[in-house]
Amino acid sequence: MAPATSALSRAHAVLLHIAQGGESATLRHISTDLDLPQSTTHRILGQLVEEGLVVATPAGQYRLGWKALQLARKIWNAASDEDLALPLMRELSDITGETVTLNKYLPSEGFCVCVAVAETAHSLSYALSVGDTRYLNMGAGGKSILAGMSETEADAVIARHGLPPATEETVTDLGSLKSDLRTIRDCGYAVSSGESVAGAIGYAVPVFYRGEMVFGSMAVTAPQIRFREEWEAGWISELRSKAHALSELLGASPAHIAAFYSPRTEEAVDA
Repeated sequence: MAPATSALSRAHAVLLHIAQGGESATLRHISTDLDLPQSTTHRILGQLVEEGLVVATPAGQYRLGWKALQLARKIWNAASDEDLALPLMRELSDITGETVTLNKYLPSEGFCVCVAVAETAHSLSYALSVGDTRYLNMGAGGKSILAGMSETEADAVIARHGLPPATEETVTDLGSLKSDLRTIRDCGYAVSSGESVAGAIGYAVPVFYRGEMVFGSMAVTAPQIRFREEWEAGWISELRSKAHALSELLGASPAHIAAFYSPRTEEAVDA
């Protein structure tokens, strides 16, 4: 890690290291990992302990103090789901060079709504807007939400709205949709070609929250004419990683996250 320069940046780096370091957050490890002299690290730790931001254990380890935890809770309570998602989405958009959306499932309505967009710099892209709604059989974003539900819940949503088309490529046959959902559950992601937006290809992964509940999905959308097949594996890996991180932030069950986002064979449904 590059050494911090100013006093504030050094203190911030030490505090962040303690938050992420677990049992490795000792004076020696912090000093080595941050490329700081032990004397400087010791002084910073002493100041953080004095301010109540850090606590020193008898074993020589450091952990966050009650003031740091209080501050984190206040920040957490003030942050919306979109605030938590957007940094991850922008990073994914930078990596893929394409538009990334966060789609929230509305159980009361039985469809999803786009709640956040990270735009691409490409002149040729698709105008996906916050507030756009769609039924869950329409494209990778919706079908990944269905796949993240129990079969009973998914069946109830399908029975409620049927399978309306958005384009000529939308899956409107129940048998085909159920086959798609089984494949998505097996591989952990969905891909759609022209199914919700004509001429667009999309990849999506479900996002979970509050234990095992489905929050919605995170999706990458690109023009089919620009997409290259060799990009697929990298996109899927990054998309899973970002959806995994967001699910953790939203309070999803660690066991459920591990089960759904574990590495799998790269065989997706091309819907």
